[in-house]
Amino acid sequence: REDKWYDPDLDAGFNDGGIINVQEYWPIEGDYIVNIHAHNGFLFVFGRRSILIYANASKGDPADDASGFGLQDAISNVGLVERDAICNTGTDILFVDNTGLRSIGRTIQEKSNPVAEASLNVTTDFVRAAVKEMQSASVIKGVKLSYEPTRSIAVCLFRSTDTAYVFSTTNPSGTGGLKVTSWSECSFNCMYHAENAVGGEFWLGGTESKGILEYKGYKSADAYTIRWESSVVKQTQVDQQTVIPRSIIYMLNSDPVAASCYSLWGFGSRMAYRREFALNVIGSTEWNVAEYAIDEYSGGDKGVWRNKINTMGSGEFMRVGLEVDVSGFFIGLQDIAVNYSTGRIVA
Repeated sequence: REDKWYDPDLDAGFNDGGIINVQEYWPIEGDYIVNIHAHNGFLFVFGRRSILIYANASKGDPADDASGFGLQDAISNVGLVERDAICNTGTDILFVDNTGLRSIGRTIQEKSNPVAEASLNVTTDFVRAAVKEMQSASVIKGVKLSYEPTRSIAVCLFRSTDTAYVFSTTNPSGTGGLKVTSWSECSFNCMYHAENAVGGEFWLGGTESKGILEYKGYKSADAYTIRWESSVVKQTQVDQQTVIPRSIIYMLNSDPVAASCYSLWGFGSRMAYRREFALNVIGSTEWNVAEYAIDEYSGGDKGVWRNKINTMGSGEFMRVGLEVDVSGFFIGLQDIAVNYSTGRIVA
């Protein structure tokens, strides 16, 4: 409790706090405390290279031998890079380690506590940014991690480079990796979530006398282009036969928007052929089979749309691809099917 402190100058009868000597229990010799965090009835003592976990931190007599406060577990080779590089999401603790953004995992009645890698999808870039920040000679530097519960995002700011990684804490992958994006040219030094009657506000402390900024999200997304190319989908090396493509069928999971798309195909290393088409969002969203044969069941919401593109050319090593100009809508590649023939072309 925040009102229970140990004061060595007071008589024993007035001392209802206590002292914990963690120096003897670090699994890695010479470690030191970087931050202390309470969560789910446990007290997590984060060192630079290890973590101590104390049980029964919120109930009972701390000095009781049977059910009192005591060390339950220690995790080696995982620690906290800086004091502010940690946040509590309500159900989990996220923190920055030498190997990326980590999740302590909800601690339940287990001695071994899972530590998932939340930055799995961007590990290389994220670790490189963290190392660069720790080695920076800038006067204003540091790693700041904050959680915005109304949008379920964790923002990790690298102050000296004005860069932030933003992790969505909803629907992580089976490996524990979170969906992530990055912000550049961040003109703030720190972040704070303040509760209010409607849920809360997310405030950013601006740099260079910019004052306090309220984060309200993005009103619109910048346009960008995604491009995907396959490996060889069909090859022929027997009796001088060649692949003769007839058509390519794209199954695209997207919003019902007639977006500009480009079908790509070629032979070998070059995608020599390119054909523009508008995303066909007319008809069924379920693999070209209208539900109950009524069109009203297939429009409005995003779904899987079928687009057939006629092709040309021939060669030995066929590859296919897709390029889409994205501007404020959702799109994902569901499946690609290639209709082709094989044979010899006689001049």
